[in-house]
Amino acid sequence: MTDTGMDADAPMITNFFADRQTLEPGASISFTATVSHPGGLSEIVGGTLEHNGTGSTYAAFEQTAGGTFTVSTSWEALHATTPISGPRDGAWTVEAVFFDNAGASASATLDLMLQCEGIDVCGGGCVDWTLDGTNCGGCGTVCGAGSACNASECAPVGLSPCFRPDEMTCAEACGELGQVCVENGCNGATYAWFANLDGCLAQSDPELAPGACGLPYMEPADEDTGLPPSGFITAPDEAVRCCCS
Repeated sequence: MTDTGMDADAPMITNFFADRQTLEPGASISFTATVSHPGGLSEIVGGTLEHNGTGSTYAAFEQTAGGTFTVSTSWEALHATTPISGPRDGAWTVEAVFFDNAGASASATLDLMLQCEGIDVCGGGCVDWTLDGTNCGGCGTVCGAGSACNASECAPVGLSPCFRPDEMTCAEACGELGQVCVENGCNGATYAWFANLDGCLAQSDPELAPGACGLPYMEPADEDTGLPPSGFITAPDEAVRCCCS
């Protein structure tokens, strides 16, 4: 807690804490402030919970006993007032502000650690700044056409050299190039597959398909489409190129 009240005739916040140290989606959180006043508690008009920096008011404190004031809220309510964004394990700072009858005030701040599935936060949702092409390296940074987010930077994407499906996964194929596989990053596809290796080398009639980067080497084909149901090759004589960045 950081107390910024300096006026000797103003309210004094002696303690400000929350019932949890982290802030995460779906979670409720309660704040408690202990407040006193040189002229007595009757001089205190009330207090509000605010976002430190913008001054936006989240909610009003309620006096529960003596100089103890509490307020409860949630990630969703806080986000509705001031959009929550920040890096993984970054701090989100709230402020308790109390006023007296003469208009004097005191405030105290409290840092909460953002926890969003272990990744970053943009617009109140969990995103991965290292891989998210619409929030690459930070909220709102969009990678343009022909590029994807790799290690928090927009980088060109392209297809790997041809290989047979029983040799490796797309993640491994891109890794051999010192790159990473970009799921659905090449015109909506993770890989292009071909009837045989010669066709792959000649770039003849590729089938573009979405899927995960680390799938098994081979899976049975879908009976209706003839394509891999969740993303890889159907027979070892076929060949594939993967989307890498």
